[in-house]
Amino acid sequence: MANQITKHFQGLIPKILKILKIKQLTIKDKLNLAFGGLIGATFVIMGVNYWSSVQATLNINRTQELRMPIALSSSEAQSNLLKMLSNVRGYLVTGDSRFRDQYQESRHAFEENLAEMEVLFQQWQVPIQLEQLENLRSFYQIWSELPPYLFDLKDNRLQSEPAFRLWQEEGEILTLQVLAKIDQMIQEQNQKFLSPSNLELLQEMMNLKINFSLLISDVSNYITTRQDKYRFDYTGHSRKSKDSLDFIQSRSDLLSQNQEKSLRGILTKVSNVETTIEESFVIMDGDRYREDLYVYQSKAEPIAKEMLIVLNYIAQTQKEQFTSELKSGVSRLNSSQLQTLIGSIFILVLGILMTVILRKKISDPIQKLTEATSAVRAGNLDVKASVFSGDEIGILAKTFNEMTNSLKASLNTLEKYNQNLEFVVEERTEELQLKNQELQSTLHNLKETQSHLIQAEKMSSLGQMIAGIAHEINNPVSFIQCNLSPLTTYCQDLLDLIQDYQKSYPDDVRLAEKIEDIDLEYIEEDLPKLVESMNMGTHRIHEIILSLKNFSRIDQANLKEADIHEGIESTLLILQHRLKSARNNGRTIQLQKEYGDLPLVECYPGELNQVFMNILANGIEVLESEIVDSRVDVDPRGVEVEEGILRIHTEYHSSADIVIIQIQDNGPGMESQTAEKVFDPFFTTKPVGKGTGLGLSISYKIIVEHHKGMLKCYSEPGQGARFEIEIPVHQGLTLSPNENQTLGEGSLASTGNG
Repeated sequence: MANQITKHFQGLIPKILKILKIKQLTIKDKLNLAFGGLIGATFVIMGVNYWSSVQATLNINRTQELRMPIALSSSEAQSNLLKMLSNVRGYLVTGDSRFRDQYQESRHAFEENLAEMEVLFQQWQVPIQLEQLENLRSFYQIWSELPPYLFDLKDNRLQSEPAFRLWQEEGEILTLQVLAKIDQMIQEQNQKFLSPSNLELLQEMMNLKINFSLLISDVSNYITTRQDKYRFDYTGHSRKSKDSLDFIQSRSDLLSQNQEKSLRGILTKVSNVETTIEESFVIMDGDRYREDLYVYQSKAEPIAKEMLIVLNYIAQTQKEQFTSELKSGVSRLNSSQLQTLIGSIFILVLGILMTVILRKKISDPIQKLTEATSAVRAGNLDVKASVFSGDEIGILAKTFNEMTNSLKASLNTLEKYNQNLEFVVEERTEELQLKNQELQSTLHNLKETQSHLIQAEKMSSLGQMIAGIAHEINNPVSFIQCNLSPLTTYCQDLLDLIQDYQKSYPDDVRLAEKIEDIDLEYIEEDLPKLVESMNMGTHRIHEIILSLKNFSRIDQANLKEADIHEGIESTLLILQHRLKSARNNGRTIQLQKEYGDLPLVECYPGELNQVFMNILANGIEVLESEIVDSRVDVDPRGVEVEEGILRIHTEYHSSADIVIIQIQDNGPGMESQTAEKVFDPFFTTKPVGKGTGLGLSISYKIIVEHHKGMLKCYSEPGQGARFEIEIPVHQGLTLSPNENQTLGEGSLASTGNG
């Protein structure tokens, strides 16, 4: 479409120039004439559109001067009306005079809003809105009389609260009469001989007075606050009062004639008090327990809602009209702007076409050839000199185009050779990089696998060795332990035989000398102790063998229920020599066991023992090599020893069904950067040759992968280190480590990372 318009103007303008004989003018005159006409047309179009936009703006301003103030005044009137309602209710509920003052302020502001809207409606002659405003004033005239009446009603409690009035006028008088009669009975009872029966009766009279007084207090509090707790307390005290009255009536034979007369009067008055209380409660349970609130809810609020509806209608109407008129004005303004834009584009296109025609024969061919030359110099060989005239410029343009074609063909050939070479080099480089990455990954996996296999073999050999040693030691120990019982019997039989022999041959001098030489009395006393100590020794050896067996867990490689505390104790038993070694080196390591009540845990016991061994061994090694605390202790030899603390804490969280084991030392601690890396494979803080960096890494895999738990390390410099293990009590269907993934086991001596 644009090309057709361009061709049309290109054909039309020469005809016009021919008619006007413009060809006789110079190029300068032609250009001046063309641009002068364009500028004149531009000013005419801009003037027309400016006038149209001014009219649209005046229309928008007029709309804003009328609609917006009315809408704002109506919205403010709604806000002030709601404030008046809130202040009236606030005074009725709290009795605070500030709400009355705030009500007066809101009322003045509301009346000013009504006056402002009336002025605007009259100024702009809006009869429909004036009618609505008159309805609003009629409602307000009725409503404005209610707040003063409600305030006065609130200030007169007897008038505003029927239950309070009934209680004041009838209930309190009756209660005073009842209390007076009770006092009379008590005074007369005090004057009697205080036998146990009279004392019991006196006590019940005093209980009646106390419970009845509390009953009256509960009723007064309920009528004042309308809180259910006072009504509930009233029921209890009423029941106690009736029990006291029943008890006094049952002991009427102990009463005097005056007391019986007072009792009859009390029963009558109490009945009247109960009737008054029930009537008061009925009033309190009804809608009109507060006359001021009832009038507020039944009259003030409905009228206020009607006024809000009228105000909302006025505001909504003005907003809709404002929006409609604003859209109309904006639409006219946009139309004016669009006309300006179209006229400007038309003039611009016309000027461009005139310039193209006037400069076509002279400037454009040279300009195009210059641009083509600049483009070729910049490296763009696709450009062509679009000059098709038959003069010297056309011949030069043709020669220039032939030259660029030849140069482009040569450069394309060279670029193809270069691209092929770069592609081959990049392809070979990528292949080498991929091979290098594969070799690096393979080497890393081989190192890790080798370390895991070494650790696994070490732990397997150690477990078999421990199991073998335990078995070999267990046989002779069992033999000794089994023979201790008959040995005890034989020894006792021999001692009994000697005693019988002494009784039978008391004069045997040789026997007496032998008994004196061997100190038979000491042997009789010490022999059972020797046998008992032997029995305890064999029992201790049996416990050590059992601990070694529990630690190795050769027979528990699959998922089983195990006692966590038993595994920890077995590990500590194996590490006992390390604790003694620290003592011999001048330091003590204090074990603090804080065992919670743990259930049996589904786990791989051998693997868990390995985790305990890694963490505890690391802690003992740190406490052996560092000064852990400023406190010192003195051993039995009088030598000062530095004290380290190794704390083991366990607990069970039933809500999450997990067991938590915390192992903490008071060593020098670690930097946060170091603590974050302790579970990384091959990371260690120990000197070369003293650690593989796999102990805590393997422990992390055992807890996280095999037991679906968590293993965390918390440490700060100077604050020691704390390892926290979380294990679910129930693992569900889980493969054994041998079936799932074989991990290398850590060394018993010290395999930790840190």
